[in-house]
Amino acid sequence: MEIKDIIQRLQTVESQLKKQKLQECYLFYIPPIKNISVRNRIIRNLFGRSRPGLIQRLNGIKISSSMFIIPAEEHHKVKSFLEANKIKFSTYRIWKEK
Repeated sequence: MEIKDIIQRLQTVESQLKKQKLQECYLFYIPPIKNISVRNRIIRNLFGRSRPGLIQRLNGIKISSSMFIIPAEEHHKVKSFLEANKIKFSTYRIWKEK
Protein backbone atom coordinates (compact mmCIF):
# COMPACT_ATOMS: atom_id res chain seq x y z
CA MET A 1 0.00 0.00 0.00
CA GLU A 2 1.40 3.36 -1.02
CA ILE A 3 1.18 6.60 0.90
CA LYS A 4 -1.37 8.08 -1.52
CA ASP A 5 -3.63 5.06 -0.89
CA ILE A 6 -3.37 5.62 2.87
CA ILE A 7 -4.18 9.32 2.48
CA GLN A 8 -7.16 8.52 0.28
CA ARG A 9 -8.52 6.05 2.85
CA LEU A 10 -8.04 8.55 5.66
CA GLN A 11 -9.96 11.18 3.68
CA THR A 12 -12.77 8.69 3.13
CA VAL A 13 -12.96 7.89 6.85
CA GLU A 14 -12.90 11.60 7.73
CA SER A 15 -15.78 12.39 5.35
CA GLN A 16 -17.81 9.52 6.85
CA LEU A 17 -17.19 10.85 10.36
CA LYS A 18 -18.42 14.31 9.33
CA LYS A 19 -21.59 12.77 7.87
CA GLN A 20 -22.30 11.12 11.23
CA LYS A 21 -22.46 14.59 12.84
CA LEU A 22 -19.22 14.18 14.72
CA GLN A 23 -17.02 17.13 15.56
CA GLU A 24 -13.26 17.04 15.17
CA CYS A 25 -11.51 18.02 18.41
CA TYR A 26 -8.13 17.85 20.09
CA LEU A 27 -7.49 16.32 23.48
CA PHE A 28 -4.71 18.16 25.32
CA TYR A 29 -2.70 16.58 28.12
CA ILE A 30 -0.32 18.64 30.26
CA PRO A 31 2.07 16.64 32.45
CA PRO A 32 2.39 17.86 36.06
CA ILE A 33 4.15 21.23 36.36
CA LYS A 34 6.51 21.17 39.34
CA ASN A 35 6.88 24.93 39.81
CA ILE A 36 3.77 25.90 41.80
CA SER A 37 3.64 29.54 40.70
CA VAL A 38 3.97 28.59 37.03
CA ARG A 39 1.36 25.85 37.45
CA ASN A 40 -1.12 28.25 39.09
CA ARG A 41 -0.61 30.89 36.40
CA ILE A 42 -1.14 28.38 33.58
CA ILE A 43 -4.16 26.71 35.21
CA ARG A 44 -5.82 30.10 35.92
CA ASN A 45 -5.28 31.25 32.35
CA LEU A 46 -6.63 28.00 30.93
CA PHE A 47 -9.56 27.34 33.26
CA GLY A 48 -10.18 30.73 34.84
CA ARG A 49 -10.84 31.63 38.42
CA SER A 50 -13.14 34.61 38.86
CA ARG A 51 -13.69 34.93 35.10
CA PRO A 52 -13.84 32.42 32.24
CA GLY A 53 -10.54 30.92 31.15
CA LEU A 54 -9.28 30.24 27.66
CA ILE A 55 -10.89 26.78 27.57
CA GLN A 56 -14.37 28.14 28.35
CA ARG A 57 -14.03 31.01 25.88
CA LEU A 58 -13.16 28.51 23.13
CA ASN A 59 -16.07 26.17 23.98
CA GLY A 60 -13.73 23.52 25.32
CA ILE A 61 -14.45 20.82 27.88
CA LYS A 62 -12.40 20.41 31.05
CA ILE A 63 -11.76 16.78 31.93
CA SER A 64 -9.25 17.39 34.72
CA SER A 65 -6.71 20.04 35.67
CA SER A 66 -4.28 18.44 33.24
CA MET A 67 -6.62 17.31 30.44
CA PHE A 68 -9.18 19.08 28.27
CA ILE A 69 -10.83 18.96 24.84
CA ILE A 70 -10.85 21.85 22.36
CA PRO A 71 -12.66 22.10 18.98
CA ALA A 72 -10.21 21.61 16.11
CA GLU A 73 -10.84 25.12 14.75
CA GLU A 74 -9.61 26.63 18.02
CA HIS A 75 -6.80 24.29 19.06
CA HIS A 76 -4.05 26.49 17.60
CA LYS A 77 -4.86 29.23 20.15
CA VAL A 78 -4.30 26.89 23.09
CA LYS A 79 -1.23 25.39 21.44
CA SER A 80 0.24 28.89 20.91
CA PHE A 81 -0.45 29.83 24.54
CA LEU A 82 1.25 26.69 25.88
CA GLU A 83 4.23 27.02 23.54
CA ALA A 84 4.66 30.72 24.42
CA ASN A 85 4.81 29.73 28.11
CA LYS A 86 7.20 26.81 27.38
CA ILE A 87 4.79 24.22 28.77
CA LYS A 88 5.15 20.61 27.61
CA PHE A 89 1.96 19.04 26.33
CA SER A 90 0.59 16.26 24.16
CA THR A 91 -2.31 16.48 21.75
CA TYR A 92 -4.51 13.78 20.32
CA ARG A 93 -6.99 14.19 17.48
CA ILE A 94 -10.40 12.84 18.48
CA TRP A 95 -14.03 13.00 17.33
CA LYS A 96 -17.02 13.70 19.58
CA GLU A 97 -20.75 14.06 19.08
CA LYS A 98 -21.95 17.59 18.33
